[in-house]
Amino acid sequence: MKEKLIYITRWIAVLPASIIGSFIAYGIGMLINRWAAGFIYIDEGINFVELLTEIVLGGVISGGTFVSIGCETAPKHKKAVGVILCVLISSICLASMVYSVNLYGFIWHSIKISIQCIACIVTAVVVCNKYYKEQY
Repeated sequence: MKEKLIYITRWIAVLPASIIGSFIAYGIGMLINRWAAGFIYIDEGINFVELLTEIVLGGVISGGTFVSIGCETAPKHKKAVGVILCVLISSICLASMVYSVNLYGFIWHSIKISIQCIACIVTAVVVCNKYYKEQY
């Protein structure tokens, strides 16, 4: 009975764990990036390389941890869970890209969002592929 309850709880926790884990990992990654940037860049102001690193790093961390944590939380069918989470995060990213271009036009802000979303999608696909290969 206890094993069945744990099994059901793990299935219920897949999506919330993915979301919460992704937010926590993103926050930690951005803190580390800001901390490291403080040592690398002495001058004041925003450096383009630092900004681009933050954008790409944020997307990579978000996409990878979202799929990875969800797959590790799921008790079975990790391949199917990985594909579903990859499609979910990709759909959210594509909707975000379309919305930002429609809202802001083709300006730097929408380009930043698009770069971060593309990095997120690519990383989610890579992590999903890892779990797909582990099943076979």
